[in-house]
Amino acid sequence: LGRYGDVLRGAAAKAEPSEVTTYVLGLARDVNSWVARERVLGQEPQVTAARLVLVRAARQVIANALGILGVGAPDEM
Repeated sequence: LGRYGDVLRGAAAKAEPSEVTTYVLGLARDVNSWVARERVLGQEPQVTAARLVLVRAARQVIANALGILGVGAPDEM
């Protein structure tokens, strides 16, 4: 998630939207793998809260990147 700004700047500087596509695809895969391994809900309150923040941040970054690429994102999966 922390690389998102750098990826956007680099893609814009090179006029290379495929860099954003590659980044967002990798992020979606990483988040999907992590969610499959780690329980988000039903943990200690602090753990659940922290994991929800992470998932929501990933969702926002993915939605923003897809918007920049002109691709819609579903509200739910």
